[in-house]
Amino acid sequence: MRFLIILLLSHFVFAQIDSSRYNPAEFDEESTTVVEALNALRENPIHLNQAGPSELLRIPYLDREAVDSLLRYRRRHGPLKSYRRLRQLWGRETYRLARPYITLKPAPWPALVFYQKNYYRSDPGEEFRNKYEGSVLYSYSRLRYRHSRALSLGLLLQKDPGERLINDLFHLTLWYHREKWSLLAGNYYLRFAQGLTFAPSFAPRKGFSPRAALARDADIRLRENLTSAESQGFFGLAAQTTLYGTPLFLFYSDDFRDASLKDGRTYALRIDGYHRNAAEMESRKNLRQRFWGAGLSLRFHERLSLSLMAAAYRFSPQLDNSAALLGDPLKRRQYFAFSGNRLRLFSLAYTAHLLPGLNLSGEAAYSGNKGLAGAQTLFFRQKEWSSGLHLWYASNNYQAPDGKLFDSNRLFPRGEWGYYLTLGARPRPDLEISGYKLFRQNLWRDYFNPLPVNKSELALQLYGRRDERSLLLRYRLIRDTDYNGTRLETRAKNNLRLEFQQNKDGWKQRSRLEYMGLSGGEQGWLFFHDIRHRPAPALSFILRLTFFNTTSYGSRLYEYEPDLPGAFANFPLYGRGYKWNVLIRYNPFNGIKLWLKGRYLRKLNDTETRYYTYQYNREVRLGVQLKY
Repeated sequence: MRFLIILLLSHFVFAQIDSSRYNPAEFDEESTTVVEALNALRENPIHLNQAGPSELLRIPYLDREAVDSLLRYRRRHGPLKSYRRLRQLWGRETYRLARPYITLKPAPWPALVFYQKNYYRSDPGEEFRNKYEGSVLYSYSRLRYRHSRALSLGLLLQKDPGERLINDLFHLTLWYHREKWSLLAGNYYLRFAQGLTFAPSFAPRKGFSPRAALARDADIRLRENLTSAESQGFFGLAAQTTLYGTPLFLFYSDDFRDASLKDGRTYALRIDGYHRNAAEMESRKNLRQRFWGAGLSLRFHERLSLSLMAAAYRFSPQLDNSAALLGDPLKRRQYFAFSGNRLRLFSLAYTAHLLPGLNLSGEAAYSGNKGLAGAQTLFFRQKEWSSGLHLWYASNNYQAPDGKLFDSNRLFPRGEWGYYLTLGARPRPDLEISGYKLFRQNLWRDYFNPLPVNKSELALQLYGRRDERSLLLRYRLIRDTDYNGTRLETRAKNNLRLEFQQNKDGWKQRSRLEYMGLSGGEQGWLFFHDIRHRPAPALSFILRLTFFNTTSYGSRLYEYEPDLPGAFANFPLYGRGYKWNVLIRYNPFNGIKLWLKGRYLRKLNDTETRYYTYQYNREVRLGVQLKY
């Protein structure tokens, strides 16, 4: 899978140290799942004195070591009475990053949170009207009800532009927690160890926080799926209990998934979740998937953890990924896709804390047809610096529908290996230095042609802050391959970013200058300045003005726009033009929040792309959130 490297902040959900830290939507600009999960935790922070180990592991940035330190403190000294102790237990940086998702105040119940957002593009164009059957309206509804500390309920409905049904995506979850067992019914995610067999819909993306992609453990983790990520996760039952001190997990799912069709027969799973025209509607929920499995975790003296997982899939009708059905050209493109109706997975993972600050973790996985995969992580952390190494490998016939390799979100990723080195240091309290080196190769698109990939990548970032000012300087060099006609070529990309932020007298100002240069002469730059202010306790706004100029679509730059909570406005900017957007939030009454967004983009020239061109873009977004 070719990286979307030139995204301005392409980070994993638990990776961030720069000035975008205050905005959870900028943790990962590719995945709404990340943003929605973070927003949900900010709305319902986890109580540190009431939560058990499994709940504490849901807090971003916390690994098993951090959770154990808190549990030991609670056993020896009783409940936490202030947040100050956490800085000593977790360290200043981990505490600061995890702070928005934790609380010492008991959560009120019953409690109801309802969130509704809609947006409507005023210029869909004739191509949109001719291509899709549904309206241009986007609709998103989410309800969370917490009946008691033990019982909670969630519901999500979503319709994408071009789809006809207001409930095209429907997620429902019921979660019951007890001290030694819990039951989750409905839509859920399952995560295991390094993510080779089971992972959320985002992979451990590289980031400028060294601990982010490397602080992995051998735990099995469950989470309800109340996000807008489509055709991912499971629908069924998941249970967790403790037998003789050993956590035991059981899973079952019976659901329908989207699948591509050829001559009326299914040949490959689809995960985009779009149902906008007749062909996409035909592939909607046309494949039954049954899934069951079990796992357990063993711990030895808090220094060594082992986890085992076994699972099986059954598809009906079976996937027919054969050359006889697809024809030779399509079969070559689908070479590694799964064929058949049964698949079994086995995985073993470990975490070892050998020395103070030194952690080792790894996973070995096996699937049908003698498919093997492995991942190994080493992470070393001291007070003022940290470093780590992550390696991964998957054979060509490794099959894992819900597994994710490093930075790969596609189904059945395999035939690849690589390694990732990272370093972070804080020579002074107000200065942070971080960087990484990434190397990948042997990714395959089909049996004959290699997939365009990153040959290598390195990055360095400096971030300094003093008083109410901060300065960020980031350099990234990417060498990747892409097709020039039918010829595969290697290109170098140089990306440089300079960003300044200042907070003064309640006004926040932020400026960014970004440059992208490609070998061959393509280049582009982007500049924006935004102002954030809260003139009244119930009223706040963000105003941003952006200018951009690129010589081609290849040198495009991405800019994350301030938007409704959980929504995305991360558009490629290419050609020459300007853009402004404003986001207003108003709280007319206690528990009610209203958002209003306006956006205008003006292109001053036409830039041909392989996808589309556009001259302008106007849209209005409205949202409401009720909380009692």
